[in-house]
Amino acid sequence: MATSKSAIAAGAAAGLAGAVYCSCASGSSAAEQGLATDSVAAFDMSDYIAARQRGEEPGEEALAVCRAMADYIHRTGILVIRDPRVSSEDNDGFLDLLQRYYAQPREALMEDARPDIHYQVGVTPDNVETAVCASDAKCKAEIAAMSPEHRPLQPTGPDPKWRFFWRIGERPDADKTEFADLNAAPVIPKAFAGEWEGTMDDWGNKVLSATMTVAEMLAEGFGEQRDAFTSRMHLGPHLLAPTGGDLARCAATATASIRTTASS
Repeated sequence: MATSKSAIAAGAAAGLAGAVYCSCASGSSAAEQGLATDSVAAFDMSDYIAARQRGEEPGEEALAVCRAMADYIHRTGILVIRDPRVSSEDNDGFLDLLQRYYAQPREALMEDARPDIHYQVGVTPDNVETAVCASDAKCKAEIAAMSPEHRPLQPTGPDPKWRFFWRIGERPDADKTEFADLNAAPVIPKAFAGEWEGTMDDWGNKVLSATMTVAEMLAEGFGEQRDAFTSRMHLGPHLLAPTGGDLARCAATATASIRTTASS
């Protein structure tokens, strides 16, 4: 699996309904919260984050962004955000590591698989997971009814992508959880022992911090208590789950389907 053929998508499960695309820091102001990115509005969280870091209540401009975000996710189910705490260099380092990881021989990758705990940590091999729409008649019909420009690839079998689960954020004590599999010890690939944990933690915690801020801002925007969502996310089994695939192999059979949920 050549590095140049590896395709990486990075995501973190953080308990929000909808997908959050995390953009790296820019010079945009909060007033530009309606800026279009590929016809999707982008929301700058800088003013809100700055106020919270100063220990102050967010001002009216920041609250206006909160309300706009709440309205937008209610109408569309997605958010594109800008977080000044994240740089393109952070993202580049993370992607470089994962591209090198997925470029390893299959035998090396399989050492990181933990099927005994349902792949809740470590790597999930290709052709293990299967999308619901590969077999669900209703989902198939909905896809077929879409116009060609919006129609996703119809899955026909197991997913050809690989995925790595890395724990991020605080976890409950082992003797205080009923879900041991979801809080299993992390897997550190042997070939990357000196850099894996630091890089994955750095990027994962930045994605999680951004998502927690989004959750706060949405609560504000919906007129709820600020911790309405984040209090329920505390100690949750959050995962950084970057996916990878060999496009040289997948593209030949039109099976590649890469979704990026957190990148630059």
